[in-house]
Amino acid sequence: MFLKLRKEIVAIILGIVCMVLTFAIFVQMKTVEDMTNEVGLSLRDKSDLRDEYVRWKGLYNSLYRKLENLEATLVKIRSDASKDNMQDKWMEEEIRINNTLLGLTEVKGSGIKIVLDDNREVLANEVLNISNYLVHEEDLLTIVNELFNSGADAISINGHRVTNTTAIYCDGNVIRINNEKTNVPITIYAIRTP
Repeated sequence: MFLKLRKEIVAIILGIVCMVLTFAIFVQMKTVEDMTNEVGLSLRDKSDLRDEYVRWKGLYNSLYRKLENLEATLVKIRSDASKDNMQDKWMEEEIRINNTLLGLTEVKGSGIKIVLDDNREVLANEVLNISNYLVHEEDLLTIVNELFNSGADAISINGHRVTNTTAIYCDGNVIRINNEKTNVPITIYAIRTP
């Protein structure tokens, strides 16, 4: 009788375990189905955004090409208009010089390249002020001013064209040029046009 009672208890326990497992499997399947629907929806949303980005990028490229063509046409019209008039030629040269000073045109000519980098060979625990071994905005401003005073027509710092409105400042331990972060090593190009 004890054995028969024990078999019934085991059967009841196994039945309960089977019901719990069945319920757990159902919950798991429902959760996976819901997550799959969410991921699918998320992927569709991103696909729409990607399509929108591609469309706007194409429109931007098309308009940029039109702008370049119109600028080339404007240069040709200015050149044709100023062929016979000395005053117009002088004004055209003045516009070219001003565009160069404003950083609106590329320049070519002889120049120099200066590379600045932090001193990485000095250990922080060996010096009193590690700041003395780092590149700061004062260093850049001093170099830029000296280059302009020496007759440089165009200067760039890590690819950023320096004009009279260029902002160079420290933001904590980062140097910013026109609000864009610049890392060391810093490469300065200075060109003197012929």
